[in-house]
Amino acid sequence: MHFEGTGVKSGDHKVWIQTDDIDKYSSLEGKHVLVQGTYNGLKFGHGGMWGGAIESPSRIEFRVKM
Repeated sequence: MHFEGTGVKSGDHKVWIQTDDIDKYSSLEGKHVLVQGTYNGLKFGHGGMWGGAIESPSRIEFRVKM
């Protein structure tokens, strides 16, 4: 979780999380999370390293892996 490097991945698919609250979510790094927001498939983040973006997420929370 760091500037322009905040995202989630599932297998080979990575999505950028576009938020200004990076410090708020730093404890979730490496954990399973639920992210809710608006997906934009035309934003690829810094250097085009993401497969899209979730803009202004309304919810990011820890989820126990089942």
